[in-house]
Amino acid sequence: MTETPPLAFSHHDPPSAERVMGTTILPLHEASRPGLIGDPFYSAERFAARVRGYMKAPGFEMVAETGDRTFGLCELMVHPDWQRRGIAHALHDELLGQRPERRATVLVREDNTPAQRAYAKWGWRKVGKLQPFSDSPHYDALVLDLAPTEPLVAPRPSAGGLQN
Repeated sequence: MTETPPLAFSHHDPPSAERVMGTTILPLHEASRPGLIGDPFYSAERFAARVRGYMKAPGFEMVAETGDRTFGLCELMVHPDWQRRGIAHALHDELLGQRPERRATVLVREDNTPAQRAYAKWGWRKVGKLQPFSDSPHYDALVLDLAPTEPLVAPRPSAGGLQN
C-alpha cells in the first residue's frame, strides 16, 4: 500500500464549490460510486442539482431547524485510489471538529455497509429511516452529538435553591 502524504484541507463556500463542481466534485462523485452511476438518481446531473440545492441554504454548510443547533453533513467522498487510509475519518474530523452546532446529521444508504460501519465507529447513532426523493433509495438517518460551545439553557435552581 502506498503511504498517504500529509493531508491539506480546503473549505468551500457556494461560489468556490461551483468553481470546482466540474473539475473535482462531479468526478469524485462518479469515481466513488461506480456501481451506482447507471441509476438516474446517482447521475452526475442529478447529483449536481442536489449539491446546487444544498448551496442555497444559508451558510451552505449549515442545514438546521433553527440555523444554529444542527449541522447537516451532505456528502463525504474519498476517491477509491485513496480509500482505506483514514482520509474519510480525517475529513470528517476536520469538518466537524470546530462546528458550533449541538449535533450533526447525515443520511447513509441503508445498504452501504462500509459507510454504516465507519459512522458507527465514529460515534453516530441511527435515529430513523427515510426516502428523501420518490426515486431515491432508502436511507438511515444518523445523528452525532457535537461538543457544545455553550449551554442552550441556563441551569435552573432546584427547589432547595441549589443549582443542578
